[in-house]
Amino acid sequence: MTSDFHQLRQVSTAEVYKSRKLAGTLQRQSDSSTVFTYHTDYVQDHGEPVASTLPVNTTPVVTAGGGLPPFFAGLLPEGHRLTVVRDAVKTSLDDELSLLLAVSADTPGQAQRHLGRCSRSPRPLKARRCVTRSGSCGHGVPCSADSNFAHG
Repeated sequence: MTSDFHQLRQVSTAEVYKSRKLAGTLQRQSDSSTVFTYHTDYVQDHGEPVASTLPVNTTPVVTAGGGLPPFFAGLLPEGHRLTVVRDAVKTSLDDELSLLLAVSADTPGQAQRHLGRCSRSPRPLKARRCVTRSGSCGHGVPCSADSNFAHG
């Protein structure tokens, strides 16, 4: 893990992809809540739900206290691995969005393809070096050559 992980705490929005299509966003709010919202186009195109617990509609899903909707929280590692990620990001266990961004390129199963571009208000997250399974792509945050995690 790189020292650039602490920048993930500044990310305000993460795009969520399903089957390589932009499905919605996770947004960090000023009151520490997190909001998941499907994009209007995805709803109109009758896209598949990101998870069975997140039916496709225009109603935002709000999670209080830095948490994430259960599906996304379930993608986080547990035990020692979660502690390692928390220490690398330099955040608390309550900051689930930052933790998820840190591991989004290496989440289990199809979930790898759910998280995408992240941006920080008012400008995109800029980074220096990204180590992939196939080498370095030069961005500074974790990604893998076979994921949809993109850097702004």
